Amino acid sequence: MAETTNAGAPAPVNPAPEAPATPPAPQAETIPEPKVLFYILSFVVGIFGIIFGAIYMSKGKNNEEVKKFGKVCLLLGLIPMLCYCLCCGVYYILILTGSIAGGLGDISSY
Repeated sequence: MAETTNAGAPAPVNPAPEAPATPPAPQAETIPEPKVLFYILSFVVGIFGIIFGAIYMSKGKNNEEVKKFGKVCLLLGLIPMLCYCLCCGVYYILILTGSIAGGLGDISSY
């Protein structure tokens, strides 16, 4: 079968290509409003400081202020943990050497 074209018929209309949708503008990285609250929480509960620090340091690739906020939270989370470990170590050393009552005492008498 041969195709017949109708000379008087209008050509099929191709729809105009849709304009590509513009992606939404990326949200600017911002520091949470009560900064002091996050600093206090980071210091009191060290794991929160480590989590906040990791999140905001990775968010702040282009924003130095956000990156600085993340570093401060990370440090405020790590410093109390390190001080706690240091104090525990000193305490156990004092216990083992007998400097604190209840230590091993004089081992030579055994």
